[in-house]
Amino acid sequence: QVQQYLQTILWRVMQTIYYFDALIKQFSFDRVVYQEAAARTLLFRQFERCIVYLELLIERFPEQRAANLRTLASVQRDLSQKFFDRGDDELAKRCQERAGEALRESLAIEDNLAAHISLAEVLIDMNERLDEAEDHLLQAKAMATDPADEAHIELHLGQIAMEREQYEEARSHYQRVVEHNPNSPDAWFDVAEAYRMLKNFEEAGTAYRRAISLQP
Repeated sequence: QVQQYLQTILWRVMQTIYYFDALIKQFSFDRVVYQEAAARTLLFRQFERCIVYLELLIERFPEQRAANLRTLASVQRDLSQKFFDRGDDELAKRCQERAGEALRESLAIEDNLAAHISLAEVLIDMNERLDEAEDHLLQAKAMATDPADEAHIELHLGQIAMEREQYEEARSHYQRVVEHNPNSPDAWFDVAEAYRMLKNFEEAGTAYRRAISLQP
């Protein structure tokens, strides 16, 4: 019965997709059709199909190209994670590369805080070009006005510092994240890890215990 229910859901999803394909064929110059198609397929986690609609949207409607490129990069990252979960690292990394390409093109059109952060995340996830990732984070930091964005940037600067084995600098970045969100167990765990690498085990223990108290 469960299998039959899942098959029914899948059929409904495919019906929706075929419906949008028919609409696109009939109304190929209606931007809303492409936007709806991309939104629905993303909702159903049909990432490959969503990417096709987004690429058509970008190709045929240049008015919002930068924003659509950012959306495309986000979906490429979702698809990358899907492939990593399946154990297909080669395809996953290719999706990460394409996400980076889309974000660079987006930034060439429009300087955007979210795009700088997203591109830095892609580079950090790929564990390469950390200098470039840091540069994008610093550009984003200069643009940030929301404390939440500032904390997000500090988190990634901390990750880069840890990767470079600059543990005191990492601790400083992570401490700023904790100051913004003192109830985050992940933030306290990051602080603890930096202290541990500095061999300050007393402070590390205090931070670990705080993380555990927040999330036993």
